[in-house]
Amino acid sequence: MEVDAAIPEDAFDEATIGMTITSLEGRYLRVNRSFAAMVGRAREDLVGAHVRDVTHPDDAAADEDAIANMAAGRQDSHEVEKRYLRPDGEVVWARLGVTVVTVGGEPSHFLTQVVDISDRKAFEEALATSEERFRSLSAAAPNGIYALDLSGRLLYANDRLVELTGLSQDELAGNGWLNMIHPDERERVVRESGPAASERRLQTEFRAVRPDGEVRWMRTRASPLYGRAGEHAGFVGSLEDVTQEVEALRELAAREAEFRMLAENSSDFLARHAPDGTYRYASPASRAITGYEPEELTGTLPCGRIAPEDQEAVVEYGERLQAQEEPLTITYRLRRKDGELRWLETIARSVRDEVGVRELVSVTRDVSERKQAELELSHAALHDTLTGLPNRALFLDRLGLALRRTERRSGSVAVLFCDLDRFKIVNDSLGHDAGDRLLVDVARRIGAALRPADTVARFGGDEFTILCEDIAGEIEAATIAQRIVDVFREPFLLEDGEVFLATSLGIAIARGTDDRAEDLIRDADAAMYRAKERGKGRYEIFDEAMRADAVARLETESALRRALERGELHLHYQPEVDLASGAIRGFEALIRWEHPTRGLLGPSAFIPLAEETGLIVGIGEWVLHEACSEAVRWPEPLRLSVNLSARQLAQPDLVATIRRALAERAPSWNRARRRPRNCVR
Repeated sequence: MEVDAAIPEDAFDEATIGMTITSLEGRYLRVNRSFAAMVGRAREDLVGAHVRDVTHPDDAAADEDAIANMAAGRQDSHEVEKRYLRPDGEVVWARLGVTVVTVGGEPSHFLTQVVDISDRKAFEEALATSEERFRSLSAAAPNGIYALDLSGRLLYANDRLVELTGLSQDELAGNGWLNMIHPDERERVVRESGPAASERRLQTEFRAVRPDGEVRWMRTRASPLYGRAGEHAGFVGSLEDVTQEVEALRELAAREAEFRMLAENSSDFLARHAPDGTYRYASPASRAITGYEPEELTGTLPCGRIAPEDQEAVVEYGERLQAQEEPLTITYRLRRKDGELRWLETIARSVRDEVGVRELVSVTRDVSERKQAELELSHAALHDTLTGLPNRALFLDRLGLALRRTERRSGSVAVLFCDLDRFKIVNDSLGHDAGDRLLVDVARRIGAALRPADTVARFGGDEFTILCEDIAGEIEAATIAQRIVDVFREPFLLEDGEVFLATSLGIAIARGTDDRAEDLIRDADAAMYRAKERGKGRYEIFDEAMRADAVARLETESALRRALERGELHLHYQPEVDLASGAIRGFEALIRWEHPTRGLLGPSAFIPLAEETGLIVGIGEWVLHEACSEAVRWPEPLRLSVNLSARQLAQPDLVATIRRALAERAPSWNRARRRPRNCVR
């Protein structure tokens, strides 16, 4: 068949769009190059082929219906978008314009123009996919999503936006969304973010009123929306309910205002710090406490003003604050701006968020007066109130430290135990005030005789102890002791005149690392008693013989305490003879001790120890009772003498004790003779 006379043959073949001539049965009679290239086949292969052979199976039925209708004269043209299927499986989208060509008034064949629209279809598909993705994302978004045109009319709102506002899609559409804005906020929002705003804000916050009257704070963020040609087409944005955030910020602001009010009117120094300690805020009380203005402290670290001795402790304190949430307290010294050193107490805690420590807050007060009182109390607890010297507790502590230091260095430790000779006589004669002044002067003289590093302590009463470290040996310790003895050669001046005192000293030197402080003091005390026994006003160095004597004394004292209970004490009666007549005038009661291991002991073996330890009082009372019991059994009245010690005579109830012994043990003898004073000599 010839090409339609209305279309030149060259124009048909060289047309840039696809062209075909098809029989009424749907077979290709002729195709041009563009169509053959479009469907991926040779022109000669297409001639005689049916339309369905190159059509996508899903579009074949529609083609069959259109061909039948046009062939039957029911329609004279047909336009459609359909898919062709190339041999390699690629789908080609095309727009067809089909015209029925008639001859003699009857349909003869079809002339079809075919335009490849695959690119457009791909774009439309991508756009549809993008829109679907947008709708899926907006449907799942936690915030409300919306789209506005340039005039501010709502084009799209997701379900979350409907939920947030309480308005339906129809109520929000167009300009209806403005109704959700609080009336007091509406004019501002439109002015700042509306279509006519000169510098439109893409983010703003406002109050929204839900249909039930509830007011919520909303935050909206918008982005420009552009058309295919890059023209500004509107806006797309999100709507977020920030009521809790706004209320939290308001509460925080209220607390901040309250904090500042308290801080600015508090006598305590309140501060906020960065995690490294840098001041972020300092209250006005900083002037009174540190001498610095708040603005002078802001941006600086506190450590530069802290006393060097306390800086390490403060740094450690800061590290502990970083590691825990509980508040911590520290006391330290700070150098004020005027140079004065003051004691401060700070209580601080860390403020944390999900990342970690956000800042530190602290409250500081001046505790100098309290600290001074504490130091004075501490000093009083460890020092003698009269002389100001270390007391027994502090001396023992320093002695223990000195013994531990000998493990790391050469040199030894010596302890000197000093007891004043005849001090009790002076104290009783001149009074306690004079005795106190005398002790203060003694402390001063002993201190002047010592080396700078030595320690002298008042151990109790008229006893003093001296600690000498780094002693080379006995000679150096003896030299120090002799200097102490020598300073007592000069009289002590009191208001009532001059007083001469002497002192007896015992020296104990540590021999090894196993020595204990208590043992050294005990040994020095034993050596001091040896010095008193040998004449007083001298010193003695402790040796092993003294240790044996000391052990023996302890054993004797322990046994003597139990002697009365065990009935080991006995009285022997020595007659008193009248030398002129040879007659016995009386008896003297003499005590003896039947020691379980040492046998019968005379008074000299235990009475001095009993007097020293105070056991003599109990023993003397037993002697009185026992002597009275013995005297009442004698056939004729004789004089009985009982020896009393100086300590017994000093007892305020001595007379009552004697009367009680007479009344209990010899009542009839006492009444008959009525000579109680003759029983005591």
